[in-house]
Amino acid sequence: MSTIPALAIPSLVGLTYLLLAGAPRNYLLVNATALLLSIALMAFGKARVKRQHRLPILVVAVGLLFVPLFSGVAVNGIARWLPIGPVLLHAGLLVLPAISVLAAEGKGPGKIALIAALVAVFLQPDAGTGLAITGAAIGLYVARPHWATGCIAFAAFLASLSMLVRGELPAQPYVERILVDAAQVSLWLAVGILVALLGTVALLAGLRSGTVSQRFALAGSFAGFSIAALVSNYPFPLIGYGASAILGYGLALFLIGSSR
Repeated sequence: MSTIPALAIPSLVGLTYLLLAGAPRNYLLVNATALLLSIALMAFGKARVKRQHRLPILVVAVGLLFVPLFSGVAVNGIARWLPIGPVLLHAGLLVLPAISVLAAEGKGPGKIALIAALVAVFLQPDAGTGLAITGAAIGLYVARPHWATGCIAFAAFLASLSMLVRGELPAQPYVERILVDAAQVSLWLAVGILVALLGTVALLAGLRSGTVSQRFALAGSFAGFSIAALVSNYPFPLIGYGASAILGYGLALFLIGSSR
């Protein structure tokens, strides 16, 4: 399975939802632009990222998770966003997919990166990214069982339960509670979105690029974000309005495609 369909299919389902649900046109433009940029990166980016460059990328990605704690951008005391000029990007959706892929490549550094990421999102708090870390760790454990990875998954799950209580924000139209809104437009649209979420997990896990650990970690991260969206007021990854998830999974898929 090529990396591009794994991103394009759910993103196009999301654009269809935004169009049918009557979202503002600039919402469609933002998501479509992010999709085109991500596809361009995957299609025309440098064929291979050298191994010595991948650890610095992992360090920077984890570091970006801590930026919201100091950026001054917060809602009700919750800080999850990276201010990029006039645009706010959700830090977890933007960098956790790449962290999942890169953490699967190294034993010690990968586990340290997941623990550091969990600390960052626990302080924000961000239950969705916490569940994504849980899913990534579970994916790594399934692909290559190790007691430390299992402990990280368990710790991330417990932390996520705490964050679900402390970190819920009001639902934003066309971003969260999308299944409920889509069902009001068409029951088939809601079913299509649910199928797209489940299908994306399968597409990511079944990629031909990368190692089993990378694929399962990435699929697990998406499953974690999706579960958060289904049980709480949290952005629907690749479906709802927002460039963060599209750019984040585009970068992660590029990294998988450029592995060697």
